[in-house]
Amino acid sequence: MKYTDPDGQVMCHFKDALGYGHHAIQRLFGYHDSYDAVSYMIPGFVIDGTKFDLGNGMQLRLWKGHYGVGGTGGEMGLYTNNGWASATRGDMASLGIVETTIDVYRNDGQRITGYDEDRKDKQGNPLTSFWTNAFSAFKNHFISRKNLTTVNTITFDTEEHAADFLEKLNNSDDKEQNYFFKHGSDTQWKLSEDNKTIIIKFGNSKNVPD
Repeated sequence: MKYTDPDGQVMCHFKDALGYGHHAIQRLFGYHDSYDAVSYMIPGFVIDGTKFDLGNGMQLRLWKGHYGVGGTGGEMGLYTNNGWASATRGDMASLGIVETTIDVYRNDGQRITGYDEDRKDKQGNPLTSFWTNAFSAFKNHFISRKNLTTVNTITFDTEEHAADFLEKLNNSDDKEQNYFFKHGSDTQWKLSEDNKTIIIKFGNSKNVPD
């Protein structure tokens, strides 16, 4: 089924992958460290997760791995109020965020699933979401978290907004590196050449492009 999501209001979509949009029911619950612990009680869930504390209660979280019947995939989430709330479109606009994407790769460099460049709003603009994700529910179903790397991007309206967010990531570095549920997965981030997109790689592959 072609993924259209013309106004960002749909809760989920199907293409060659399963994914959820900004208005998914999960937005009502925020996200806490305890959720990562509980995930191991869900049959088939074997995932890596990490967290950046960005100040003023804002958090950025990344996940990758095997999601049971949901298959193999990855996620990027933005949260406020120390995880008690999911970021709203207004929260993201205040940070200057104009687009979020994710691509999921095997560590040998093979892309499994991810960003759909046709995903636009009614005005033809890219969509933003507090929860950017992609799950290969029908292909590459059983790939371990250790053999996965995700490439996550956050694009901003100005270089200044991008630089401000990058500084927040850098300031959270030491604490993020010690997040319990990373299980040895590496995180690297950099600015794109136009200085408006932050690219965050989550995983240990040197074969995955960023």
